Amino acid sequence: LELYDESRGGRPGCEKVGPEAALHISRALAVNDVLLTLNLGNNRIGAAGAAHLARAIKSNRTLTALNLASNELGDAGLVELGVALQENEVLVAVDLSGNGIASDSTRKLLCDAWSERPREDLRFD
Repeated sequence: LELYDESRGGRPGCEKVGPEAALHISRALAVNDVLLTLNLGNNRIGAAGAAHLARAIKSNRTLTALNLASNELGDAGLVELGVALQENEVLVAVDLSGNGIASDSTRKLLCDAWSERPREDLRFD
């Protein structure tokens, strides 16, 4: 599933998914038992949207692939997602690249959260 925000009459690719849309998506993910892959790459979810999604990822047991590349998550959003990945063992492919990791501690958290899975299936550089 690829999502774009068309709420203001925008065409796919013009309006970006932001933190508020991420909240609604996270609510759907919390009860999801069908969706396996979610591509939200190249949007504007930001750290606040990442926090919403992280809460859903902690409890979701269906989603196996997640793309949040290029979403302006920064260290704060990536830390939230790293904590969520520690609790979710179902995700097997996650792309967090292009989100501006500045801190070595954030890199370490992500690597530790993914330690039981193949490193090449977690992208964050």
